[in-house]
Amino acid sequence: MTVEQNLRTVNEKIRQSCEKSGRSPEDVTVIAVTKYVSEKRAQEAVDAGILHLAENRKEGLKKQLEIRDERVTWHLIGTLQSRKVKDVVERIDYLHSLDRLSLAEEINKNGCIMAS
Repeated sequence: MTVEQNLRTVNEKIRQSCEKSGRSPEDVTVIAVTKYVSEKRAQEAVDAGILHLAENRKEGLKKQLEIRDERVTWHLIGTLQSRKVKDVVERIDYLHSLDRLSLAEEINKNGCIMAS
């Protein structure tokens, strides 16, 4: 099954769920986790219209070198080590795994603003 076919199925389930709950499907953002897929498959997701991509490790962000689409929003969903903050925070749009004060302090020290 192609990414585009999968996305159609996901979007239909989102539409049905939103209809039941009285929400708008436009309020839902699909984030594709590309941890175990190639750059080519991740690009296929972007080509299908998925513009939010997530990785769980700094190393996974190598896909950014191949996917040079300014529309893509990058998410880091895995644990971030304090010593890797300076290598990562300027390359991501969202950090979903802030789990300790010391990490927040390191992010702040590196000049990044944390949104509330």
